[in-house]
Amino acid sequence: MIEQGLADSAFLGSRRDQLGYSVLVELTFESGTTERHQVRFTFSKFWGGLSISVDGVDVVRQVQMFSLDLVKSYEFVVGDQEQHVVKIEKHRKRFLGGFWPQPVLAYVDGRLVAEGVA
Repeated sequence: MIEQGLADSAFLGSRRDQLGYSVLVELTFESGTTERHQVRFTFSKFWGGLSISVDGVDVVRQVQMFSLDLVKSYEFVVGDQEQHVVKIEKHRKRFLGGFWPQPVLAYVDGRLVAEGVA
């Protein structure tokens, strides 16, 4: 699921219902080497709630019930002295996207650090 060297820096969690697909996806990972920051992404497919926080402070908080975008991207900079670009992508199918698995990919400086499926 994650590259071998990244397993220690990322926590991936998801709660699955009886159908076998994830209703809630949670990704938590860290960025930086000397200036460490914890990034947390949560998305509920049932309620449509999406939040991204850095060190407990909300960066994005929204409810998404309908979208025409096949890939929804969130990009922001983390850090003061040691800055890193964090990009989180949520993918969906074109037809009845809410009923299909929705991969979520997290990148720090273009490098995949975490992934999950909603």
